[in-house]
Amino acid sequence: MLTRSARFGGAWNLVGHLFSALLRGRQKRLRRYRRRNRLGAAGSFGADVTWLGPAAEVLEDRTLLATLYWQGDVDTNWSTAGNWNTLQDGTGLDQAPANNDTLVFDNSTTGLANFTSNADISLTGITIQIVDADVTNDFTIQSNAGVTIGLAAAGITNNQTSGTATTISIETLSLAGATSITNTAGTLNVTSAITNGGNLLTVDGAGTTTLSGVTSGVGGLTKNGTGSLTLSGNNTYTGDTTLNAGTLQITGGIAGALAITANGNIQLTNNGGNAQVTDGTSTAIFAPGDPTAVTINGGAGDDTLTVNDPTVLPTGGLTFNGGANGVGGDSMVLATATVTAVTHTFTNANDGSVDIDGTVINYTGLEPITDNLSATNRTFAFTGAGETITLGDDAGSGNGISQIDSTLGESVTFANPTGTLTINASAGTGADTLNLQALDSNFNANVVVNLSNSGDTVNLTGVTGSTNSYTLNGGSGNDTFNLTASAITRPVGIGGGAGTDTIAVTGDATNETWTANAQTGTISGLSGGQNVTYGQVEALTFDLGAGTDDLFVVGTTNDDVYVYTPDVTANTSTLTGFNTTSQSVSTLSFTGVENASFHLDGNGGTDTLQVVAPGTEAVTADLDTIQVGTRV
Repeated sequence: MLTRSARFGGAWNLVGHLFSALLRGRQKRLRRYRRRNRLGAAGSFGADVTWLGPAAEVLEDRTLLATLYWQGDVDTNWSTAGNWNTLQDGTGLDQAPANNDTLVFDNSTTGLANFTSNADISLTGITIQIVDADVTNDFTIQSNAGVTIGLAAAGITNNQTSGTATTISIETLSLAGATSITNTAGTLNVTSAITNGGNLLTVDGAGTTTLSGVTSGVGGLTKNGTGSLTLSGNNTYTGDTTLNAGTLQITGGIAGALAITANGNIQLTNNGGNAQVTDGTSTAIFAPGDPTAVTINGGAGDDTLTVNDPTVLPTGGLTFNGGANGVGGDSMVLATATVTAVTHTFTNANDGSVDIDGTVINYTGLEPITDNLSATNRTFAFTGAGETITLGDDAGSGNGISQIDSTLGESVTFANPTGTLTINASAGTGADTLNLQALDSNFNANVVVNLSNSGDTVNLTGVTGSTNSYTLNGGSGNDTFNLTASAITRPVGIGGGAGTDTIAVTGDATNETWTANAQTGTISGLSGGQNVTYGQVEALTFDLGAGTDDLFVVGTTNDDVYVYTPDVTANTSTLTGFNTTSQSVSTLSFTGVENASFHLDGNGGTDTLQVVAPGTEAVTADLDTIQVGTRV
């Protein structure tokens, strides 16, 4: 046992006596012997020990950390040594907590007299452990004003198997590093303000936890474990909030983004005006306008995100990362709801975005998308290189669903819009091919196609609707519009744009009489029953097909100098010389009229026609001058 008269000739004797005293437990942690003093030729450790040896080096901090058990048998203050004991059975030393101690609040501690404690001193590096199996009493840990308790990495653990709730109302909890709050069982209410100091706070366990104070700092928060966490404070921390398991409910606010880990069948629903995302294992509930952005991260299997109500989509945007794909692949379903405008933008075959009335869902790693939204207007935007885009019907007939797909974009089945369907290929970087086929039999929206500037090709083989129209707009490249005459059951308008553009119309075996009016930019008489109007188109190519067909060509009201060249070998005739002052067509080529007749109407002006060589078809011309050459 150390006494005031103890003197040692060397450091080893001192260490030996200290260790012996530790084993005997004769002092409160040996007064912690922090060894933080610079010792000179002579020094003092206090009243009990005096150092008379040579000068010493500054020694490292060898603080002896303590685990202290709360008894509260004197008062409620932490600073009162008699409220604590170093052993749970009460046979150890009474001493007040210091920095880096572990404080245990356990209802089975011998001599426990008070379930309420008051932190009246600020400390750092503290670990708090709570064990409560008492049916009647619950632990409450409070503090004086201005007190801050810095938490160690292990932070707070709560295991409450009986009673109502554990309450921690220390004024401020601070984090010096990554810290956890683990609620293994029961209810834990933390009303303290939490300053994260740029560090990550992890909430874990199977219990029910509420953080109602304001959490601040640039660090983030992660929710693990099967339990629930409610953030009811108006938090200002800017780091990400991540839900890996259990339930996270944000009733206050967060300043950063929210990330949700979910697998399998993921549902986004309206829960009392809040957004709820759940996969049956993990659940997040939050106000749509609260997180700056929300990300849902899928797993390794086949994941499906179903958006049941777009009105609760996060206003800051939602990102769905499908993750690794199984056999069926990851997918997204937009359930039935009434909206105004939906825009699908395709980055590549698996990535893109959906804008629903201004709120955006970004996605990665998906295969099919099912869009059952009842929309007035729909837009599909393709931004890749040269690709083949196909618009048509889905597998069901008359079910109100159509489909669009691309070699570089996502496959989307969608409910028919009621206003306009727009295909934007204008942002693409390569020559595209667009196949426009017959849509669902109930489709009746206007169709608008905007081509890229790379020289695209449109193949229009099916038109659907009863009161709608189709509009095809070219880009600055050389575009080709291939039309099937029998498919023109609704009006079709074509604007070629810059470049040299061509309209090619193919007939069928019926007897047809087509009229191409250069002045009005109209093609009529097609077997589909509707007209094609055009502008900024430089060439027309007609194949009237089999049958007995007539072709009428009406020139411009200006002076035209026509040159008509039939080619018996190629079975194609060519008419050039249109005046392009007020219209753009300069060349008309056609086939399939050899057994019928070709009619040319000058339509005013001073017009001439030079027939380079007569063909087998009958030629009728209403012109000022006709010159007939000889076949060569």
